[in-house]
Amino acid sequence: MENFETTNLNELKVSDVIRENITSGMKWANFLTIVMCICVGFMLLGGASVLLGGTVLPGPSQGVIFVSGVLYILFALLFIYPIKLSFEGIRNVRDAFDKESQDDLESAALNLRKLLKYVGILTIIEIVIMILVMPLLLLMGTLMRGAGI
Repeated sequence: MENFETTNLNELKVSDVIRENITSGMKWANFLTIVMCICVGFMLLGGASVLLGGTVLPGPSQGVIFVSGVLYILFALLFIYPIKLSFEGIRNVRDAFDKESQDDLESAALNLRKLLKYVGILTIIEIVIMILVMPLLLLMGTLMRGAGI
């Protein structure tokens, strides 16, 4: 472990090791953000396909398929904000190291905080939905089994 001297607690020194690790991490973040863009594109195409394909089905299943397609598109749209934050953060880190800009590094940290907060809130919502939906699914399965379906 290296020891870093700090003369002022308000100043943070960025060593070559820190710069190298953050730069390497940003390359992976860039890759993952591009993959997220591709996945969102496929989700939007899939949702649109389900919407269009559901219109040819007769009866009550048409409504279920329509709702499924809309939900798929809405889930895809939830990922646009974190993608935007990721690209902004990556650009801020790159600019911070290229220009030696404290402001860009602070913007990168702010984008990272916003991204993690957004993902954390979505995770909490997902856990709550799972806790609420799981008993309903178990009840439905039990009722369907009892009815011989």
